[in-house]
Amino acid sequence: MLKVNRKLLSLAVLGSALGFAGCSTAPIHVIVDPSLSTAEVYDVDGLNNRYWGKPIKFGPFRTEKTRVGESWKWTSGAYSAETGGEKVSVSLGTKNKPYRFLFIGEKGEEWQVDCRAETPIVGWQTNHSEGSVATGETRLGCAMRDPAGAIHPLALHGRGADFRGETRFGDAMIDIHALHEIPDRNGKPFSLPASVGYELRQGEHVIASVDILGGGRVYMAHELPADLRTPVAMAATVLLFFHET
Repeated sequence: MLKVNRKLLSLAVLGSALGFAGCSTAPIHVIVDPSLSTAEVYDVDGLNNRYWGKPIKFGPFRTEKTRVGESWKWTSGAYSAETGGEKVSVSLGTKNKPYRFLFIGEKGEEWQVDCRAETPIVGWQTNHSEGSVATGETRLGCAMRDPAGAIHPLALHGRGADFRGETRFGDAMIDIHALHEIPDRNGKPFSLPASVGYELRQGEHVIASVDILGGGRVYMAHELPADLRTPVAMAATVLLFFHET
């Protein structure tokens, strides 16, 4: 079956964004919480024109040894029918997309990150075409191993503009929510039908945001505790890579 390419949706979203931005040549960025007005803002290097293995870098953080796979597991036999002289076969299954990388923190420490995204799909094949489409939520699960060997989880699920999840580093629980608003040509929020960024929160406090539009951008709250800087930057990197799966 043909791959479900999430980048096609991104291109459609970007085209819509450009239309609502009018003739401005300024880069389009997702709208983040006003509390990040004093945040450290890092442009991402390596998100555009990607090949797997190419590092992602922002600020003092970077990745190494990125690997990705992709497979389809069909959970039911094909249903076949014939219409208009053309045979149509339909199957139900799951698209699996594992990815892994080394994350290098700002002090040079190495974390091992292993993730897997799963999406239920229906696939079809005719005499002249084939394809597949998602039929439910995509679920992402990650295990992040710190230099001492402790495992820290990250989970995300959703579809379209509604993705949500959480990650935990020791006693620090961080909620993750998708962002989907950009400024229109008048500077007012315009909601897109897709996730174009993510927000990381602890309670009522926004501690970071990830913008996946254009070349990518990461916001880290100025008051973010030093011991959470690398974990939060790593979670942001997981979300940047998830956008590419």
